[in-house]
Amino acid sequence: MHINLKFNPMKTLATLFLVLGSLSVLVFSSCAKKEQKNVVTNNGKVLVENGRGKMDSIRFNCTGCAEKIKDSTLFNAVIKTLTSDAKNSLKYPLSFVPTSLTINIFDRDSVFYFDYNKKIDSLKLVFSKYNYIAKNAYGTEIEGSCDLSLHLKGNSIVNIDGEIRLEKLKFNEKVINRNLYLYSKSDDASVEIIPVTNKYLILNSSSKCVDKGSALTISFVNGEELEITSWNDFNCEGNSYFKPFNAKQVAILKKEKIKNICFSAKEVVCYRVPKNKSDYFIQLMNLYKL
Repeated sequence: MHINLKFNPMKTLATLFLVLGSLSVLVFSSCAKKEQKNVVTNNGKVLVENGRGKMDSIRFNCTGCAEKIKDSTLFNAVIKTLTSDAKNSLKYPLSFVPTSLTINIFDRDSVFYFDYNKKIDSLKLVFSKYNYIAKNAYGTEIEGSCDLSLHLKGNSIVNIDGEIRLEKLKFNEKVINRNLYLYSKSDDASVEIIPVTNKYLILNSSSKCVDKGSALTISFVNGEELEITSWNDFNCEGNSYFKPFNAKQVAILKKEKIKNICFSAKEVVCYRVPKNKSDYFIQLMNLYKL
């Protein structure tokens, strides 16, 4: 038998190009899929950690993620931080089962540092609503949600909530534009001090049932303290009412910054006052023209 082994260089070269072309398509396709995984999108699914340390896949919707977060590493850090904050806000964090997440990202312009009035550039606010299933204070599993926020500067998450200069106190149609809200993470408690135009104070506390004679103690940076007591009757709405400050108290409030505030109802809970809220009563006394 005679076998004719004839070498055809043009045919061999064409075959080689075909093989190389196929390989390049495979490589490009592989890279495209890899790049696609790192692209930040405005909706989809993300893996997050539940209360027991297991990973759950949940759906998210975002306004501004694709446009304002170009780095997938930063996006993943935002998701992880929001998940951790949502879980840690619960009475029973081990029962946390995340279900969905809505995010909005805004540019924050004309924001200044409280201490030295320097403008903060490239600042973004991330505001989110995290939906979940978890046990409430009675141990019953229910659906819930929480509002969470954080700031981005450049490619980093920054904790500057207490550093930002807040809007000055003013009257908006006879209502003061900003209340003094304080939260204690260690006690899972909060108070909101609401000044009214007749110079009385209303304090709403997370300790729902309060009695007459509940005490509000204000400690100042210079070490001084003043204490006032409520005059209203017992109620389970968390409201305590305080009469206007006397002349001696006004003299302190007009010049000294606040360091801590303690509220005594059933128990005493103390709140650290952030730096950018430390001049709240100074502004309030000036607003009242006292």
